[in-house]
Amino acid sequence: MAEDPYKVLGVAREATPEAMAKWMDHVMEVAKGLLSMEVDSWMTGVNVNVEGRQVRRVARYTGSAPAYRGWADDIAARGYAGVALS
Repeated sequence: MAEDPYKVLGVAREATPEAMAKWMDHVMEVAKGLLSMEVDSWMTGVNVNVEGRQVRRVARYTGSAPAYRGWADDIAARGYAGVALS
């Protein structure tokens, strides 16, 4: 049987709903003003041919690598706040 990909050294980790919402708010803020966010495509989550897929959302992070690293370093510095370990 395959090992659970969410476990490292036997510990499962998952972002809390609050942390996920905060991250998605950040992702959407970084994507504001980009032309790629103005079109209906799989990259914005809009597919007019599929029922229920007309809500725009971001499917990728458009910020810089240093900004992403800063976000991750901040979480680590706060003792992995927003990450549930079990």
